[in-house]
Amino acid sequence: MNPRERISKAEKYALYNNLSILLKAVEGYKTTIDLRNESYVYGTVEETDAFMNVTMKNCFFTYSNGDTVKFDTLFVQSRNIRNVHIPANVRKYNICL
Repeated sequence: MNPRERISKAEKYALYNNLSILLKAVEGYKTTIDLRNESYVYGTVEETDAFMNVTMKNCFFTYSNGDTVKFDTLFVQSRNIRNVHIPANVRKYNICL
């Protein structure tokens, strides 16, 4: 999200009062997102919102049976996310915006 873009009060409240702030810290980093259906996505986090929806670019979607598909852009709805791996190179001060 563009920092100058206006967000609603509800979205701003959610951003600063739940764990979605951690997703903001990994924007621009390559990471893995585990999904509820035992599959996962590996790629660069392009954009997140306060409701924990994620847009990834240059990513690989791996099905639970091991098949892999490459996507240029992929939107992951928050209800499908089980776990987000925080990369080791994300500094602590990025998380504590």
